[in-house]
Amino acid sequence: MQIHVLSVDRLLHCRDHLTAASILSHRLPQRKQIARLSQQNDEAVQLSSLSQTEEKPLPWSFHFQHNERYLQWSDSAQEQLLKLHVSEKLGLDLKEVGQRLRELDLLLPDLVQRLPRLKADLLMKLLSDTEVLGSKLMALKTILPSVNIQRLAARFPLLLTDFDADALLQKANELRATLPGVDLNDLVDCEPMIFMADVPKVLADVERLLGSSVDPVKYFAANPRQVMDMQQGGLPSSAEKGSDHDPGGCKI
Repeated sequence: MQIHVLSVDRLLHCRDHLTAASILSHRLPQRKQIARLSQQNDEAVQLSSLSQTEEKPLPWSFHFQHNERYLQWSDSAQEQLLKLHVSEKLGLDLKEVGQRLRELDLLLPDLVQRLPRLKADLLMKLLSDTEVLGSKLMALKTILPSVNIQRLAARFPLLLTDFDADALLQKANELRATLPGVDLNDLVDCEPMIFMADVPKVLADVERLLGSSVDPVKYFAANPRQVMDMQQGGLPSSAEKGSDHDPGGCKI
């Protein structure tokens, strides 16, 4: 790019004969050059000044502070942080953590797709023993044969972390006894949080609030999510349930 350096006389002459837009078009390259030289000079002065003193920074030096709340981590960065957390907590090297993640992907591919958004402690529990995890999935399939167990566990992973296989079977038997005539497959698929709830207490609350004219079992079966919303205070948060947990209504 050719730089046009205009003398003062030339500028004064142009002022009388050119429009303001024309003058500006000639001045812009010169102004850019002057600004560039001024910036370079300021930087050189600042570096020179800083090198000559080891005391407090000069008043015109710049400092920046970045609030961590505004940092946006990429998915890959979050995944790496999760792996480091699991490695430290379980005493495993990163290679072993990677192997267990691959095993988890075979068992729960829908869950692994959300890996960057999983809570670190939840992932640690899931990876602590992937063989036991597989046996729990088989137990769930036996208990709820018509339910997509992989999808269910991905939506509500606490079924795998907070219950062993025997506890899952025991809870299912209790639910069938407490909710006679209700298809447990459809009910759990609609609202898996019933595994965490005190269902007899839930039914008592329904009867207390709606009166004896309403059958609490039928009402619960028809409106599981609405009823469970009344019990949210003592139950796990949505972050622990999984991001696919939908608090909306569903039909049994």
